[in-house]
Order: sequence, then C-alpha cells, then structure tokens
Amino acid sequence: MISQPDLLFRKSIENVLEEENLQLSHVADEKARDIFSKAKKEDYIEQLNDDLIRGFKPNVPTFQPISFPKDLGLDVLVRDFLRPKYSSPFLCYALARAPIDIPTIMYRWEILDELQENAGKIGQLDQIANQLANINALMNERSRKLWFRSVKEMLVPAAIKVLEIDLAILRQYVESINALEHVLKNSNSRGLASVHEYATRVQKTEEFKLISEMVDNYFNCRYVELGVTINASEEVEKSDYLAVGQNRLDRRLLFKTLAKIKGHGLDSILDNEIVMSYKKLLALAFDKLVDQAAGQVKNTLGLVGDIEFYIGAVRFKEILTSNNLPAQRPEFSAMEERKHSIIDMHHIMMEYDLNSFSNKLTVYGKIVPNSFHVDPGSNIIMVTGPNNGGKTRYSTGIGLVFVLGQSGYYVPAISAKLSIVDNIFTHFVSGDDADNKRGRWVDEVTRINKNLAGMTPYSLSLIDDFGSGTNYLEARVPALNVIYTHYRLGTALLMNSHLHQLAEDMENGNFPTASNWQVQVEDNQGKIKYNFKVVPGRAGRSFAQNVAEQHGLSKDGADRMIAKRIEKGELPIALIKPAFELKY
Repeated sequence: MISQPDLLFRKSIENVLEEENLQLSHVADEKARDIFSKAKKEDYIEQLNDDLIRGFKPNVPTFQPISFPKDLGLDVLVRDFLRPKYSSPFLCYALARAPIDIPTIMYRWEILDELQENAGKIGQLDQIANQLANINALMNERSRKLWFRSVKEMLVPAAIKVLEIDLAILRQYVESINALEHVLKNSNSRGLASVHEYATRVQKTEEFKLISEMVDNYFNCRYVELGVTINASEEVEKSDYLAVGQNRLDRRLLFKTLAKIKGHGLDSILDNEIVMSYKKLLALAFDKLVDQAAGQVKNTLGLVGDIEFYIGAVRFKEILTSNNLPAQRPEFSAMEERKHSIIDMHHIMMEYDLNSFSNKLTVYGKIVPNSFHVDPGSNIIMVTGPNNGGKTRYSTGIGLVFVLGQSGYYVPAISAKLSIVDNIFTHFVSGDDADNKRGRWVDEVTRINKNLAGMTPYSLSLIDDFGSGTNYLEARVPALNVIYTHYRLGTALLMNSHLHQLAEDMENGNFPTASNWQVQVEDNQGKIKYNFKVVPGRAGRSFAQNVAEQHGLSKDGADRMIAKRIEKGELPIALIKPAFELKY
C-alpha cells in the first residue's frame, strides 16, 4: 500500500512511499448525493475528523497544547474565518500543534505560495476534497449496511443497495486519483509535487488498474464479465471480475447462448430471475474489490484535512486584505534567540460580521493596533488597566500571531519578527468546576501549576487575571510566586492583572527583566473612555466603580430601577424598604 503524502509536514517522496472544471461524478450521481446529504446530518463528518486526527503524525516537534486552543478561541477562528466544509475539528487540532521547526514552516509557505498564484488550482482541489468527503460518507454508509450481514447473506434487493454504494465509491475514487494526477502535474512546491507523485504511483498499481477497468467497463462499455465459483451445494461461493488478460468467456458462445434462451421463449426468466441474480453476482464482485481497495481509499481520504488547511490559509489572507488589514508572513529566528517583536498587531476577532448569504466576512469598527516586544533582558510584561479595556483581547491577539505564524499562515500585523516558541501556555479565567467539586481558586492554582511544570525558556505564557478566584490581597503572594517562576525559567510572560500592588512589585528590583504596561483610558469626570491602546506604565486603578456605573450598576441606578418597577405595578410597595444614603 502507498502511504498518504503529508502536506503539513516535510517528507520526501521516498519517505512517503515507504510509509479546468473537473468531471467528478459526485456532483451528478443523484444516489450518491442523497447518501451524502443524509450523511451530513449524521455522524459521518465526525468520523472523518476522528480519522484525520488519528492520521496526524508529525515528524518534527510540535506544540503540546493544554488550554490555549480554547483560551485563544481557535474554534471560532476556524469556524468563522477559515470555514472548512468538513474538517473543522481537524483544523483546530492541527493549528494547536504548530511545528517547532523553521524548515517545516517554510515547506508550508511553498505550498501556500503555489496555491495563491493559481486560483484555479485551489478551486480544483476544493472539488477533489468535496468528492473525497463524499467517498468517506459512502464508505461509512456501506459499513452500516454490512454491519449485520455480508453481501453473500443478503437478499437481492439489499445486495443491490450495497452495489450502488460500491459502484459510487470505486468510480469516485478512480476519478479523484486521476484528478490529483492531472491537477498537480506541474506543481513546483515539494508538498503538492509529493501528492502528484502519490497519485501517479497509485495509478500504476495493479489494484488501481483493475478498479479503473472494471468501472470503465460497467459505466461506459456496459459489459462486465464475472467468474463465478459454485460450491458442492450448488451455492455461489464467490464472484470475481475477470480482468483483461484473464480467461474470459468467448463472446460468440455468449451470443449463441442468449439466442438459444430467447428461442425457447425464456425472455421473462432472463428479464427477472437471471437479471436479479446477475445484480447479486455484481454486488459480490464489486464488494470484494472495495474491501481490497479500502486501505488505499482511506489513505487518500486523509488529504481532505490537508487540502482544507491550505484553502483556509488562502481564505484567511483574503479576509485580511479585503478588509484593508495587514497580512504579513513572520520573519522567524531560532528559538535560542528568544526575541519577539510584533508591530501593530490587529485583533481581527473583535468585531466582524459573517454574511450568511454571500458568505463574506466583514471586519467592522476601528481595530486599535498594539505591539509586543520581549527578549531575554525583558521577558516579563505586566499589563494593568480598567475592566473591559482590552487587556484580554491584547493577550489573545498576541497568542494568535504565534499560533498562526508557526502554522504557516499570514498574521494580522505590520511586521512580526519571532523566535520559534516551543509551546504556548495560557491561564484565563474559568468558572467553578462542578464536575470535580472544586472552586475557582483551587482550579486556578491547579491549572497554573500544570503550566509551570511544562514551561521552558523558549515558551510563551499568557496569564489573564490570576487570583480572581480569591481575595485580591491574599492572591498577591501566590501571584508573585508565579512571576518568580517565570523569571527563573526565562519564559516570555504576558500577564494581565487587577492586582495593582503586583505592578508596584515589578518596580522594586526583584525582577529586573519585568516591565509595566497599561491600557490607556480617558477619565472625564468619572466617565471612562477606552482607547484600547497598550502603552508603558502602570494604571494604578481599574476604574471598577466607574465602569459599573456606566453599565447601570450604581445606587442611583438601583433606586431608579425600583421606582420604575413600583410604578408599573411589578413590586408590592408595602414590602419595599425606603431609599437611604449609603456610606462608602
């Protein structure tokens, strides 16, 4: 069996072998289309992604995610921006396991460059991915029908149903391999060239030649010869397709036999019992062929995720450029340098609209760009500022630049000079863990300890509001211990906090590689105006009361709300206590 080529990780053609509108019939095959339509509503897409994830076998080190896929919103990024038809879970999985290897990133760049230069090739690969996904649905439907009994044990009508599926599988498989060979014939990237080589090698196998001939004979010549084995009980033991070069029935003898049958007035037998039996024999023969080819077919289905990975990359860049946002390819250096400089990062997941009719994504509102600079002499950044001021968005935006960049995608920034990071660790606020019967503070400590135990000097750590699960004053010492660990390890840390004492601690000399940053706001007589810009310095306060009042939570707001409800008759006035002046 020829192993599936890998478009996400570099493998030479030798390694792989060791281990125009396309005329694809899934569009016109009504029965196959009906099965696929039904399959979408069931769990066949889930099964496809399970298979894709099981087949994800990097040959270089990758990220080993703990919580960053969820914290950074990779599922939303994939769903709304990359928009794969079939492989969303796989794309989330693959992005979360970006390579820690510059040559692999450059290997992906080659493929992406070739596809961006040839829009027609992208469209053709998309058609092939559609057909491969259709084959996957057919394979699963076939397995479901064969779950309790084999074709040999089935009644003729049931066997004919399986025959229809088998015919569609084999026909679409042959078309897909031939299409891959044709579309990628002159590919100049190593990845796409390896897929072309894969298709060519498959075409040369005796198994594929046999399938191609049988499919052609059935659909075009309308003539298939079978070799039938009968056992001692006069039961059909097996039915095999007689390929070119094998002993085939003498055509003249066949015609004489048919003439003799017609001469004896046996047309009804020929039209009914013989025809039905012939269908059963065909079902046996084609089913055997599908069983024999199943391994190679499933290998080919693995290309669906890879193809959609790159279609998503092309789509992502188009979204950036069509919305007049920067789209840059990062400039990478060895992880040992530990220098990261991102200029004017744009967090595109702030405000956007996905039109359900045109399928066009529009980023609206003004995105405030922010920068990020760390190196071994300044590896700890503490960000303070008001609630809802953009601290969390800043952290997730920076994290996404690293994930997308090391995955081979363009990033939404004016420039990005990054040393490779070996993993990304995130610690964002989560609710009480009801399943494990532990509160937020225990959950915070447990999660942060797990992160710290995996960090190296080459990692990126993003911490958002550590200590929110307990009293802020009591959280200060544990938070200092977290910073202390990062300082000793040399891990790049971006930490958001409302612990303003912690920001003061950054300036006492214990952590010479730490610096304070703040989210700028304008305080106009208690009215807070955000500008979402991250600048040097510490905020000193979080403006919690001001923010709460602007959102309607105040004593005066409570008095007005109660008065309105009494006026509307929603509250019994006799039970409502009078308003009074609060002493703060």
